[in-house]
Amino acid sequence: MQTQIFETALGLFGIGWTDSGIARVHLPGLEHWELAQRLAAGGAVLSLPTREVEALMERIEAYAEGQKVDFSDVTLDLTGAPDFHRRAYAYLTQIGWGEDDLRCGSAAVGKREPVACRRAGNGR
Repeated sequence: MQTQIFETALGLFGIGWTDSGIARVHLPGLEHWELAQRLAAGGAVLSLPTREVEALMERIEAYAEGQKVDFSDVTLDLTGAPDFHRRAYAYLTQIGWGEDDLRCGSAAVGKREPVACRRAGNGR
């Protein structure tokens, strides 16, 4: 996997990609060294972005500045993702900019169970 760290109006984002699509996006909140460490997990390497990834980074920057951006066309690489996460990503990518249909039960892919809600929130 190849990775890159970039600055936005919200702070540092991290992105990881493979030939199959976007495999990681880390939201702001970490120091540069912490973000680099997380992105390097599994042997990923810091690289120059492809044109497609660079265009996505620009869209993320615009989103961070408050612009309406649609990410529904972004190809994700879900290799190794558990079935639960695949269902969650399939649901979440259908939610448009500014829509507020992100309730715990919805994010947990229709399961109104406390465990499913926690899994949706913490990635487990």
